[in-house]
Amino acid sequence: MLSPMPFDAVSLLLASARRFGGRAAICEDAAVTTYGQLLDRTGRLAGGLGALGIEPGDRVVLLLPNGARFVEAWWAVLWCGAVVVPLNPRTALEELRFYIGNCGPACVITDNEHLSLVEELVAVQTTQRVRAVVCVDAAREGIADYEALIARSHPPASRGAQALADPCAIYYTAGSTGRPKGVVRSHLSVAWGLAMLAQRLSRAEVLLARAPMAHTGGSLTGPFAVLVAGGTLVIPSRTDPERLLGMVQQHRVTRLYLHPVLSAKRLFAAMDRTPFDLSSLRCLHWTAGSLPEAIRSEIFRRFPGLPLEVTYGMTEVSNIATYECDALTAQPSNCVGFAWPGSEIGILGADGNLLPPGDGEGEVVVRSPTGMSGYWDAPDLSAAAMRGGWMHTGDLGRLGEDGTLFLTGRIKDVIKSAGMTVHPAEVEHALAAHADVLEAVVFGMPHPHWEEAVTAVVALRVASVVSEAELIDYCRRFLSGYKLPKQVFIVDALPRNGSNKIDKRALVARYAGQAAACA
Repeated sequence: MLSPMPFDAVSLLLASARRFGGRAAICEDAAVTTYGQLLDRTGRLAGGLGALGIEPGDRVVLLLPNGARFVEAWWAVLWCGAVVVPLNPRTALEELRFYIGNCGPACVITDNEHLSLVEELVAVQTTQRVRAVVCVDAAREGIADYEALIARSHPPASRGAQALADPCAIYYTAGSTGRPKGVVRSHLSVAWGLAMLAQRLSRAEVLLARAPMAHTGGSLTGPFAVLVAGGTLVIPSRTDPERLLGMVQQHRVTRLYLHPVLSAKRLFAAMDRTPFDLSSLRCLHWTAGSLPEAIRSEIFRRFPGLPLEVTYGMTEVSNIATYECDALTAQPSNCVGFAWPGSEIGILGADGNLLPPGDGEGEVVVRSPTGMSGYWDAPDLSAAAMRGGWMHTGDLGRLGEDGTLFLTGRIKDVIKSAGMTVHPAEVEHALAAHADVLEAVVFGMPHPHWEEAVTAVVALRVASVVSEAELIDYCRRFLSGYKLPKQVFIVDALPRNGSNKIDKRALVARYAGQAAACA
């Protein structure tokens, strides 16, 4: 009797790599990795990790920049049955200390730039000792050299599939509004999400992978699905707009992510400075939730006729909803579309009950195969987030009569000003429409008269001379009086955390007291 082939998340890549062996899987600067080479190197690395004592269920931290090595290491960890924990190399020291202490890795894979830092962090681990450190181009005794490990190893002779409910990956939340949490994604969660994405793609796809692969948006939402479909990832070594657009032209990229607002505006400015041949593009993407109408209109103007796919998801649940629009049939810009196959979206009212479609605003809740299993080592937080059988997103929204989801804001971000409710996203979109504003963040600050004052911090284009008063007056064309910022702080750049998201907590702390003093 024939034994069934094992099926788990890694099976998707193995099947694709065997099918498309001679095709280009990854283009990184001048280097090209074919599917056959990716399969061989990933298998050898998986065998090498096993030889270092890495066992099924062990956590393996990846502290690597975007590149072919990140891709092969991510899949190699799964191949040997371990759980991959990607961490952004730009993460601050104390955040890294928390992550490594929290997940208790058996192995860390890193590069020379971060090796000393890794050695410092693992030396103080007490809950579980790190058994191996693997480094790209290592030159230290006791550190496994990445390339030497691949060269001397062989793919595992056999592979026992992980159960679909078993942990596959742990991705840490950004921690922009609270303590970071380790989101456990099962093999079912990862495999379902990648398969749903891949079935909409073809091997002719060429995707510019510019988002950090250490986050779900840079790996599970798009790039890895392109590999499952047999397409090509183009991985830039730099992410300045001219470089990105040049790679679109050079590699005939077919799919391009434009979010967030800062990136979109910089790409538009680069297009104005230099003509690029972007005729290869077949689809544009926005995955940061609702987008400002001014940005969407500019996308339609610059890329007439191209479909724009707006998707909604988060670290805890990939691919919640998606919507493809164009200039003729577009819904309002806060529309993120319909639930993915197998998923269900609900709106929870103030009384804790689900609202019928078309019946008002509430918290967005989700049930989906792509949902997390829970937060790592945090059962109370997991139970709270997944109470009632639904994943509670913390987002505010409403459902149209046909089930279309419209996002309106974040529960924790809602500003109460003089008895009125203000959603920061609406004010941020108004500010983003100004030609001199690169990006903006809005929050409420305590105020003796209004309860909370609508407060904005904006980063402007270089050499811009627009004033605070001019920005507030500009918002009047979009917003009611009670929604207008009471104060606008102008800065050179907004602070970001290790996930490259705007650090709103840092801004609130920086301007505490100043908003309360405004008239």
